[in-house]
This record gives sequence, C-alpha cells and structure tokens, in this order.
Amino acid sequence: MTYAVISPLVLIAAAAVLAPVISEQTRGLRVPSVVIELALGILIGPDVLKLTHPNEVISAFSDMGLTFLMFLAGFELDLNRVKGQPLRLASLGWLLSLALGLAFAFALVSTGLALDTLIVGLSLTTTALGTLLPVLGDAGVLKTEFGPYMLGIGSVGEFGPIVVVAILLTHKDPVVSSLLLVCFVVIAAATALLATRVQPPKVVALLRRHLHSSAQLPVRVAVLLVLLLVYLASELGLDVLLGLLPPASWFGC
Repeated sequence: MTYAVISPLVLIAAAAVLAPVISEQTRGLRVPSVVIELALGILIGPDVLKLTHPNEVISAFSDMGLTFLMFLAGFELDLNRVKGQPLRLASLGWLLSLALGLAFAFALVSTGLALDTLIVGLSLTTTALGTLLPVLGDAGVLKTEFGPYMLGIGSVGEFGPIVVVAILLTHKDPVVSSLLLVCFVVIAAATALLATRVQPPKVVALLRRHLHSSAQLPVRVAVLLVLLLVYLASELGLDVLLGLLPPASWFGC
C-alpha cells in the first residue's frame, strides 16, 4: 500500500487507542469512549484538521466496521431477557415515537427545512443500537433490572426503521422485499432453534469443538456470514439483511 493509504490508517488506529485512554483519564466526566472516538474522528477528518480523507481502503474498513458493530450488538442481545413486557413496551414506545417523529418531520417539510417526511421521521426514531449497547455495557446498565428494557428499546428502535426503509424506500418491489425479508427471518429463526436443541446437529457440535482450537472455526463462519450478508444486501438492495446478522451464541459459543 502507498503512503497515502497507510498514513490515514495509522491516524485512525491511533485515535482508536487514544479514545479509551482519554475516557479512563476523564472518569469524573463519565464520557463513554465511543463518544471520544467520534470526536477524534471528526477532529482528524476532512472537515476539521484534514489529516485523513476517505479512500477506497478506508471506506471498505468503514463499511465492514459498521457491519461488525451490528454483529456485536446482536451478540449482546438476549431474547430471553427481552421477550414479554420489555418487548411489548419497546414496540409501543417505538410506534409512539414514530408518530411523533413523522409529525415533527411533516412540520419541518412544511416549513422547507426538510425534504422528505418519511426519511426524517424514521431517522428520529432509530436508536443506533450498535453505538448504544457498548455505552450501556461499559456502564453496567445491561446487568441491572433496567437492562432488558433498554435492550428491547434498542432492538425495536434499530430493527423497525431498517424494515420500513427496506420495504418502502428501496428501488425494489415492496412485495419482493417483504418476501425476501420473511425468508431470511425464517432461516435465522430456524438456525437459532437448531443451535439450542438438546442434541444439536453435527455441524453445531463441530463448531463447538473448534471454538477454542487454533482453527477457531465459529469465528471464521461468523466472518463468512457477515461478508455474505453484506454482499446480499448490496446485490438485493436490502439493508435490512444487515440487521439479521446472527449472534455467535447461535453456534453454541
């Protein structure tokens, strides 16, 4: 790789190292490291100090980083803790926030401050689960009684907008998009059920045996699935597929 490619990567890696160090040194302010990461990224980016600029390599790392962030968010999600009242309240809360968001977006569009009611309204309802969970996890909130409710709110607030965008705001036929989404949900649910059987299939047993070996086969399978779903999302125009990234626990990890 050329200097123009390596230099920005070094700065980005340095910012990633500095963020938790700064967060630790400023514990009195209780600023999450992810917030410092965002601040450092803005600082060294093309809009402030202009030390780094987007290129093909950085864009590829950025897209894959976002995808793995969603994967890790799915890893933190425990459906047994979320189901029931936390999920019901989260769904009700998201529908309420959607109504408020659309109303606010309509007001912005009417005054000429925004261009599209649906896009702005959905943007106001998303919870950015991938960013939210690390903050809550580091603060120990997920282990409290309030944790399941936050998981439910984050999950519904992340998946709901993705589904609506995939169905209504893509160039694909909404019926086709819906059918593809249902197929992937069924496949994901079937995979989860197979992994939780008392006597799981041989492939799951194989993955468990190699989890702590030098091969680390479940990790390789997880990376393959991430790349495969990114490819399918790109080819089919369905970003919702990224929300179906399976947690590693499905492989008995």
